[in-house]
Amino acid sequence: MAAEVSSNILSFAGHWTWHDLVVEDWSSEDFRQLQEACPLIEEWLEVIPNIEQNYMSVRFPDGVNAVMFGTLPYSVKMEVEDSAHVDRVHFYVQRDKLITINLDQNTREIMATEERTAMLHQCHSAVDGMFVLARTILHYFHLGLDHFEANLRKLEHAMEMDNQRYLMDKILNSRFALLYWSNLSRRFRS
Repeated sequence: MAAEVSSNILSFAGHWTWHDLVVEDWSSEDFRQLQEACPLIEEWLEVIPNIEQNYMSVRFPDGVNAVMFGTLPYSVKMEVEDSAHVDRVHFYVQRDKLITINLDQNTREIMATEERTAMLHQCHSAVDGMFVLARTILHYFHLGLDHFEANLRKLEHAMEMDNQRYLMDKILNSRFALLYWSNLSRRFRS
């Protein structure tokens, strides 16, 4: 039987670690043990299985040092087929520790490239490392918006050339795609 929680722990030159976890079953014994093993992240681990939108919280558990945790929705697909499906990465960041849960495989592979690994080693803290990850995820927004813009140009060209019969459907689909990408980017900005 496969593990219900798998992890990859990476250490970086700035004396911080990234715990990249994959949780298949939020009610598994492995997940419960993770909650017990890390008391500082217990509240975060209790909240995230129920989060379906974006969520962010900043806390000061010791009264001085901030921790930030939340859920960031994004999409690795450029073509919008269903607005209900988005990828979600759950994250927890403190000065010396970044924890991500259920980061998609494509982003995980990008973060493992020589370029991104070098960037992560230059980071002085896990907070800086989170910015490298956020930059990678933000790239999907840019690609999606660029794809949308290219489709819109094709639609405008079709309107100029000959007023096609199915133009209204294409316009509505483009509007849907714009709303989709706009919603995702608004969450990221917050």
